[in-house]
Amino acid sequence: MASDQTARASLHPSRHGSIDIELKALKIHSRRLQSLLTIHATELQVLHRLYYKNKNQHRGALFWRNVTEMRRFLEKIEKLKLLDSTNSLRSTFYDTTQNINAIKGPWTHYPNERTLVKFLDHCNIAVKLLDKMSERSLIAYRSFHRSLQSAAFLQILLMFVAIASRAGTLATELIDTVRLIISCTNRLILITIHNKDELAGPGPIQNSDAKPQPMDVDNSVDLLSISQAIGVMTTQQKTAQSAPVISPTQDSNAAPPPITVPKTVVYKTRIEPKQLSEPVPIPKKKKRKAPRNEIDDIFGF
Repeated sequence: MASDQTARASLHPSRHGSIDIELKALKIHSRRLQSLLTIHATELQVLHRLYYKNKNQHRGALFWRNVTEMRRFLEKIEKLKLLDSTNSLRSTFYDTTQNINAIKGPWTHYPNERTLVKFLDHCNIAVKLLDKMSERSLIAYRSFHRSLQSAAFLQILLMFVAIASRAGTLATELIDTVRLIISCTNRLILITIHNKDELAGPGPIQNSDAKPQPMDVDNSVDLLSISQAIGVMTTQQKTAQSAPVISPTQDSNAAPPPITVPKTVVYKTRIEPKQLSEPVPIPKKKKRKAPRNEIDDIFGF
């Protein structure tokens, strides 16, 4: 078991809270699973008793084949030991061999990815088997119900009808519970996968603000030789610039390329002088004569 466990300290601290949540959920689901499997064991015991008591009498009956089939699936579910495997997974989070229900305190270890995947495969097999059991229980229920119409063996048939009905309901509830456990297991697997990436960390990041380090120049280098090398390079650059550019030779018999003369379009614009408008004479207002009254007539105005 030690090889399948890893210490809690090796897990990234940001993942501790997620594991706490999943362990609480697994505890709740395991309790629900325990109560359902207890009912399952009781139904199987009753079916065993009825089977062995009536096997010799009803072996040739048509409904007896469904009794045998239903009993076989109930036994397969019991052999899976779902509760033991779930508690075994929970115990991998603790460094102890005690009963998981008696353990108190925080978890100290966590299982590796291989252990979680193995448990996940076991749960997937259980879901497929429970689906098949639910289907077979429904078929058996219908068969027992049809046999009741003959009014023969009513007492035993009624008991088989009740067992088939409870087995179908039990299979549906077990499927829901196991799928919840599968969801928790998938999240635990993701935690272990992401933990590897977080512990690896990002690659080295180069600091863009880092100042360039000065180069160490060997003092033994002759400064004269350096200046001579610079002078030679300058002379070569000047020579390359002053050298004429020689175009590749062309065939003398070849026709010269056509000369393209750019066309220029000249637009003439005629500007006419604006004519000054003559001022309009303002007419003089005539003075209105005041109306004459009697006094004006007397004095001759």
